This record gives sequence, structure tokens and C-alpha cells, in this order.
Amino acid sequence: MSDTNSRPDLITNSGRLAVLFRGWNYLEGPPIFPGNADYTIAVIAKINDSTAINNLVSGNAHALYFANDLHARIVHTSFQNQEVSSVPVWSNGFSAITALYDQAYQYATLFINGQFADSSWVAPTADTTLFIGSYNRGYFLQGEIEEVLLYNRQLDSGERESLNEYLMSRYGIANAPQPPR
Repeated sequence: MSDTNSRPDLITNSGRLAVLFRGWNYLEGPPIFPGNADYTIAVIAKINDSTAINNLVSGNAHALYFANDLHARIVHTSFQNQEVSSVPVWSNGFSAITALYDQAYQYATLFINGQFADSSWVAPTADTTLFIGSYNRGYFLQGEIEEVLLYNRQLDSGERESLNEYLMSRYGIANAPQPPR
């Protein structure tokens, strides 16, 4: 990003690198988000302030985000129609969040730490803008991201399960209830 004041910090987190977002910074990528198409997003993230709106991967008219809680959401165009996870991410550590979108059926599905978390109808989006840690240069993430994977297709169940196993193993995330605080 050319705006060095908006860049997040690269930190070491338990021997692994993470990007720290402080609630005012973000990353802007090239316009590669799959507009009007299937996609899969996988993110390893930690929410540091669950009372804030926290955007993980977004644009100007789409978002994978949290709205003042620990339940991931997918929205395209209108906030009146969005998918909300029934399974929260962990409040005290990193979680694996996977979002799939089926353009033909306009259907979004969420998985949290490998567990099916819900699915529903979500309107399509033509927006190809890509922000990490913000929505439309606002509503910034207060947390950390260790990895983002964006596919221009919907992974099939075997691919999604393999990806989940890889991420959970690589980042030491247990496919179990949240550890005690």
C-alpha cells in the first residue's frame, strides 16, 4: 500500500508471523475479489475487541466480518440479507473461518474451526475491491490475521476438509469446544 500510515504491523505470534490491525489500519489489494462468481475465503484470525465491528476480507459492497460479537457474517450489497454464523469464533485465540459462496444459488455457507456454522441466501455482488482489515476504508479490524486464502471458486467438500485440516494443523487450532479462558 502506498499510504504507509494506514499499514498494519507485522508481528511475531508464538513463533509465527501475524498482521496486527489496531482498529484504524488496513491493507488494500488489487481488484481481484470474485465479483458475480463463486468463491471460497479461508482466514486464520483472532478478534481482540469483540464489541467493535471487525472486517476480515471486504470491499465496497461485500464483507466477511463480525458485528459487535464473535459470530462471523457474510454480506453482499445489502446488510438486510446476510449470513450469520451460529457458531462463535474463540474469544481468546485464533480461529479458522471459512466462507463459501455459490453464485448460481446465491447461497453463502460458513464454517468455524471446521464446524458447519450455518448457510443461507445472500444476494450477489459485482464488487471486485479487496480490503483486508476494513470495509470500504472504514470499520476496521481490531485483531490479528495469520493467513488469508481467496479462491475464485467454491471448494468441494473434500477440498474444504483438506484445507481445514491443513489450517487447523498448521496453526494448532483444535477442532473442539473453546479452551477455558
